[in-house]
Amino acid sequence: MLHSERSYKVVHQNCDQIVIEAEFDNFTDAAACLASSIYMEPFIVVDKGNLDLGSVTPEEARRFAVERIEFRAPQQDK
Repeated sequence: MLHSERSYKVVHQNCDQIVIEAEFDNFTDAAACLASSIYMEPFIVVDKGNLDLGSVTPEEARRFAVERIEFRAPQQDK
């Protein structure tokens, strides 16, 4: 099991998707940690701005049982 020093939290969940706000050094760390330790279901990683989007491939996503990943800026409506 991969553990990260970065933080993450579930910000929204329904039967179709899980939105997670996360801060990781790279996509592989985020996908491995979130997929293995939270849900083996589709989820959206809400990036805080420091993910290396160039490091992800569809093969990596499938390997970590990540069905759908969408990167977007976190909402500031808190």
